[in-house]
Amino acid sequence: MQIRALILKLKVEEDAPKDTIQDRYLKNRTGIFSDHFTENGTTGYIKGITSERVSNDGGYVVYTAHYQAHVCG
Repeated sequence: MQIRALILKLKVEEDAPKDTIQDRYLKNRTGIFSDHFTENGTTGYIKGITSERVSNDGGYVVYTAHYQAHVCG
């Protein structure tokens, strides 16, 4: 019985493009946001919404949506 082993070596090139995560924050007073946001061909998907009471200008609430995109380098 013969056993053959195949050994693979992966070469990682230093100049290979790297994937990155991009964060984008949008604000409004309604708290209504789309589930995704596209800018310059990159689409980010909503990660969460936070609210903050603003004391000036009559005291209103500002909502901030956090979008995140995975960008292939």
